[in-house]
Amino acid sequence: IFHLKEHFRKMLGKILRNIRPRHQSRPDPPSETCPVLREVKSEKNYQNKISSDSNDDVHGMRRNHEELTKKQRHQYQDQVSHDVSSSNRRINNTSEHRRPDPPIKIPAYRDRYMKVNSNRNTRDAGSINSAPALLKSPNDCVSVQSDPAFDGSRRSSFKGSKFGSIPEANNRPKMNKKKPAGYDKSRDMEEATLATLSSYERLKKPKSPTEVPEGDVTIVFTDVQGSTSMWEANHVAMKEALDLHDSIVRKCYSNLNGYEITTEGDAFQLAFKHPLDAFKFAMRCQIDLYRANWSSEILSLKEAADLENGTFRGFRVRIAIHHGPTRSKFHDMTGRIYYEGATVGITKAVEKMCHGGQILTTMETWRAVSGMAERQLGSPQVLDCGEHLLLRSKKKDSNTSTISKQILQLLPRKFAYDYFTARGRRPSDSRNKKDAIIGRKFPPLITKGQTSASFYDAPYSNGKVTIVFINTVNRDDENLSDRVKEKNSTKLAKIIRSVLIIGDNPGYECQEDKGSWMLAFHRIVDGVSFGLNLQERIESAPLHVKVGIHSGPFTSMGPHAVTGRADYFGPIVNRAARVTSATESNNVFVGMAVESGEVIVPPDFGSFIHLKFVAKQQLKGVTTDMALFSCSRITKQ
Repeated sequence: IFHLKEHFRKMLGKILRNIRPRHQSRPDPPSETCPVLREVKSEKNYQNKISSDSNDDVHGMRRNHEELTKKQRHQYQDQVSHDVSSSNRRINNTSEHRRPDPPIKIPAYRDRYMKVNSNRNTRDAGSINSAPALLKSPNDCVSVQSDPAFDGSRRSSFKGSKFGSIPEANNRPKMNKKKPAGYDKSRDMEEATLATLSSYERLKKPKSPTEVPEGDVTIVFTDVQGSTSMWEANHVAMKEALDLHDSIVRKCYSNLNGYEITTEGDAFQLAFKHPLDAFKFAMRCQIDLYRANWSSEILSLKEAADLENGTFRGFRVRIAIHHGPTRSKFHDMTGRIYYEGATVGITKAVEKMCHGGQILTTMETWRAVSGMAERQLGSPQVLDCGEHLLLRSKKKDSNTSTISKQILQLLPRKFAYDYFTARGRRPSDSRNKKDAIIGRKFPPLITKGQTSASFYDAPYSNGKVTIVFINTVNRDDENLSDRVKEKNSTKLAKIIRSVLIIGDNPGYECQEDKGSWMLAFHRIVDGVSFGLNLQERIESAPLHVKVGIHSGPFTSMGPHAVTGRADYFGPIVNRAARVTSATESNNVFVGMAVESGEVIVPPDFGSFIHLKFVAKQQLKGVTTDMALFSCSRITKQ
């Protein structure tokens, strides 16, 4: 309602500004009756004149108006209404005359707020420019402020406006408060709303184009695998297929505020302001390419064949994504913005590692949106591919610098391979169902060098694994400051990762959370050797840890939903955690499940590791008894 009232007030201002006299000539009133109009020799001079005592001029006009004869009033009426609106514009510091607005249609409620002179001939009541609607006195200008149709509590909103500067008159014509028969207020409100929309339609600005990302930008590279051989096999069908591919890619990024940097054949270079939009584009692009209406000639080619398991169909497009700082420049030839910096080089290096139908990104880029993956991206499958060497560059001092990144693979849930079922324990009658598991699987990445273990390096053969837990003892010590605790945690992480890769059978880091680590090894002796090596490395540091080890079969194994690291399920995980809780500080314990009445026989770990029986306990949450052994290294004499 308040906005509607404001609309009425603005529309009245337009009406008063656009009213023109009926006669072409304006007779000058007697100088003794109107000293203000006497100074007005022409309309141009009057517009340029800004009177400092405009309010006094208005009151003077009103007094002189009462002294005019009836014959003079008829001629003076038009000039008064025009002069009052001009005077109010000067009061509002309007220094130049506003040109009249184009005619617009107004609803029937105009007559309730503007006194129409019915004694004169009207032409078009629906046009503001042609409406005579002359005011009988300058007091009629304030009818909006004192109109009973307006809420009295809102009158203060009109103070200080062009209407509020003129005092009310006692002899102002009264408005009819009675509503006509069949009056519908909702219809008037609807007409007013439509009038508001039509009046301001021409003021609407066109929708701005896509904003070009600057600063920290998400760069995306795409490419079609095997396009060269497909061009050689059938160039006619390839031309049609490439047009279809381009339309799908452009449709996907245009809906997500993407910016096309350039194209090179069938490869796209795109930029996004936020990595979430880039990941949405990659997911949608892979799905739309699979569902596209590819021709039979393209599907008959080996590089674009429709596989029976429903994982690939049509073009296999690889997509690489990385977010980071960039420098944007204008390309004189293409007229487009292009980007420079390490971010572009890293994205291009990641794209070269891809296989067709695969989406690769860096860990830091995925970390920025991983919390929104389920809600915004439809819970894609995340797979850890390990840390890889991407770039080598020579500096001026002849030193070689390298850039390595942790790489992750993303796939829409529709194309995800079910590792938990493929690598889990199943009944003997269902082993023939292994071939029925569908989903996209890719060969190892085309890398210059892998520096850490990936999901594919995690142990799972024969359905058995050795789980090792590490707990920090003095992490929550109240005597240590937060800075010291953080420093100790960082130092411990470096030591664990450096010891983890020692030996012929290195371990695999599953997860880390608040000073607790979960590792996996192929054999139990490898886990014990790691624990003893770790104890030797941290003896000189102010760190105290407990290492618990348990080996056995697992129920299922697959990638973690957020990190993509190998995640194990089954009783073995809980048992290893309970063994670690029962371990003494700065010790390595091995737990073995024993049945009641079974003779406890310590395992043989070779001549360099000594085992000492500690106790047989019923650990929390474990249904069977656990035999605990303390491990130590045998020194050579």
